Amino acid sequence: MDYQNAEFYRLNKNSTAIIYNFADELITYRKETDDQGNLHIVEYRKVDGRKGKKVTTRRVLRPYEMSVEAFDAWKVRLTAEAHEELNKDKRETRDDFSIENLHETDMVSVDTFKEEEERIEKEQEYDRQATEAYRILSKLTPIQRERYLKNVVFHKSTVEIAAKEGVAQPSVYQSIESAKEKIEKLKNK
Repeated sequence: MDYQNAEFYRLNKNSTAIIYNFADELITYRKETDDQGNLHIVEYRKVDGRKGKKVTTRRVLRPYEMSVEAFDAWKVRLTAEAHEELNKDKRETRDDFSIENLHETDMVSVDTFKEEEERIEKEQEYDRQATEAYRILSKLTPIQRERYLKNVVFHKSTVEIAAKEGVAQPSVYQSIESAKEKIEKLKNK
């Protein structure tokens, strides 16, 4: 990754957007709904303008630049990578730390270590699940993935998806069912 993982993770961990903080600009990608109820990805760039004032520009991305489904997969993958790098840094720091010169204190306790271990296990489980979800979704065809995510994540019915795509509802239904079957087979591997 070409960004500071800890900074990326800190900015993105509680956000539904994807945020990059560079030295001279802040770029944010967000999902937004337009007046017709269509979901789009919008890019915001905050840069230093004249006289040191921050200037924000807004641009709606075209679907070929980044689809909503691609945004979701990207968010999962980038967050998982940054999270893994952050954990790796923490593990390396702990491995390099010497306890020879520490004295007993009330602040150091077994409970704290157990809590930290449980937190790390939960983070690792989240990382594993995110990686597995990305792996499985990447095995679907683009149409299956798009329709499956619309149906499962965005709670769109097969009728709504078919109307939006201008295709017959049975083909959307079949595509989603095929995706579900493929996902079940991939889960059991």
